[in-house]
Amino acid sequence: MKKRIAAVVGGALMLGSALGAQAVEVAGNVTIASDYSFRGVSQTDRDPTVQGGFDIAFDSGFYVGTWGSNVSGFVDTTMEWDLYGGFAGQFTEDVGYDLRYIRYEYPGNGSTYDYNEYHAMLKWNGFVFGVGYSDEYFALEEVTWIYPNVEYSLGLPLEATLGFKVGMSMTDDGDHLFEDSFGDEDVLDWSVIYKIPVAGVSLGIGVVGTDVDDDDCFGGAKVCETRAIVSVSKSM
Repeated sequence: MKKRIAAVVGGALMLGSALGAQAVEVAGNVTIASDYSFRGVSQTDRDPTVQGGFDIAFDSGFYVGTWGSNVSGFVDTTMEWDLYGGFAGQFTEDVGYDLRYIRYEYPGNGSTYDYNEYHAMLKWNGFVFGVGYSDEYFALEEVTWIYPNVEYSLGLPLEATLGFKVGMSMTDDGDHLFEDSFGDEDVLDWSVIYKIPVAGVSLGIGVVGTDVDDDDCFGGAKVCETRAIVSVSKSM
């Protein structure tokens, strides 16, 4: 794991050195929430979470970043640590794109859960049309994962937003590992999140869920069912 982390960080540093003459924007974020929902599935057994990260963006469109969160229910690890980078830009004034690589690390358990994802996104008038791909989803080497998804952000009074997202995890599950966890090779997830700025922070309240039956979700765990989530976030 240390070699993989070093390779990712080293690549980011070399990229930063190569683009050093460009304008750079650094941004950070921290969130406290009632649950960490990842594609509709709780990663904290529906307990609270503290999350944070930062991004470095160059005016050429290249960016790198890192993000972390506590997790529960994993073997020998209580943390998710993400490393990512990509390139974003505009085709036209109304149409943009984003190509992204994400490395998921779960320190403390070797490489049991670690894996890579690749994403392509097209942005148009508040919509984001995306597709994700991994050939080892959650380090399940026999599970190839494709994730078409759509997001829409509606602007509201008082600088509030109402965000909608629908995604479909579509897998080629050679060893039935994904199917054993969710009862099917395909899982639909969705979310509706309202956010409003108040006193320098962003307050969020929403509903998330999946189409997985409670009895099929990890042997009866209630981490896939429809539930409410509240959050407080601060960008810096």
